[in-house]
Amino acid sequence: QRQAARSALQARCVDRRQALKVLSIIGGGSLLALTSRALPWQQWQASQRTAVGEVRGSQLADGSRLWLNTDSALDVDFTAELRRLALYRGEVLVEAADDARPLWLETAHARLRVQGGRFAVCQQDDGYLVSSQVGALEILGARRQSLVAGQEAYFDAQWVDRPAPLRQGQQAWTHEIGRAHV
Repeated sequence: QRQAARSALQARCVDRRQALKVLSIIGGGSLLALTSRALPWQQWQASQRTAVGEVRGSQLADGSRLWLNTDSALDVDFTAELRRLALYRGEVLVEAADDARPLWLETAHARLRVQGGRFAVCQQDDGYLVSSQVGALEILGARRQSLVAGQEAYFDAQWVDRPAPLRQGQQAWTHEIGRAHV
């Protein structure tokens, strides 16, 4: 009888340990999935990065041009169906080439659907300032908001501002680029 009781207790302990292992693996995987957008390795491994004090321009495979301001990180992912940019940190100015594929720019708080033209996105504290200098775009975040040329809007995880006229001095680093390439 003692042996049978001991075997039953050991089986329960093994089952309990296995259950705890499975739960910790599931919990750890869930936590990793939830926090993966905020983890720094995306910034470190981004396909386009600038150091502090550096501004860099590049031409993309579709003919679009982009410029990263100082201390910025962005991934470029173009497929046969779509063009996707993911801004992890900093500021970017994009001149989107005409292409049948949609161009998306993703941030931690929203996706931007770009309909051509020239636009800039700047990370500010807990949100982003997006400006449409030429063309139009749509912010798909806490709510949907369209911008046309000459407008800007701020958004964060809970809010998207209504469009406002571009303000002088905002994203001043893009003005010299604009004069050289427009």
